[in-house]
Amino acid sequence: MNIEGISIHRAARYATVSVCTFFINLTIVWFCAQALGFHYLAAVLVGFVTETTLLYCFNRLWTFRGVANTTAIAGYARAWLVALSTLGLILTVEWFLVGMLGVHYLLARVLVAPVAYAWSLFWDGTFTFGVFRVTR
Repeated sequence: MNIEGISIHRAARYATVSVCTFFINLTIVWFCAQALGFHYLAAVLVGFVTETTLLYCFNRLWTFRGVANTTAIAGYARAWLVALSTLGLILTVEWFLVGMLGVHYLLARVLVAPVAYAWSLFWDGTFTFGVFRVTR
């Protein structure tokens, strides 16, 4: 299986955007949990919603600029479908690591990040922006 349209350059841009928005996410998660007293899963949800919106905007403007095969509104709707599937993955792993293994919620969020990155890059590239093509 090959993925056409993906490049080291595009993956690096996606990673740059992901890391920047992820640190914003972690700051929001910490603030909501520590300063506002939110349950850690609610804090993760608030951070994720913010991160998803920023991730879509920055990737449309920079990572996939000029090559996106969707309108901005359709792309944003598709990004949310990808994000919701990613959120399910993140919350499940977060719950397991924190609730079952006793890992600190911020460390758990960091541990799930690489899996969430790979999942999101593939689905954003193929579905949200329509740039990647999977071939045999």
